[in-house]
Amino acid sequence: MASGIREQMITYRAKHNIGQREFARRCGLSTVTVNSVENGLQEPTERTIAKIMLVIEGGKDNDAVRDRKTD
Repeated sequence: MASGIREQMITYRAKHNIGQREFARRCGLSTVTVNSVENGLQEPTERTIAKIMLVIEGGKDNDAVRDRKTD
């Protein structure tokens, strides 16, 4: 699952022409978390995957969690 989420993150960022910082902001995650997941240094938690998928599938900011950077 982790490699699939990494590919989806990279594809989404390329499609929307955004960097890791902006993607992290949209997901409500730290830039370090996004970088670590994309580079395979960290396995994402279920909560992190949920936050990422809300953005990727919805194509918008994750307003419910954006201000709570806990992952």
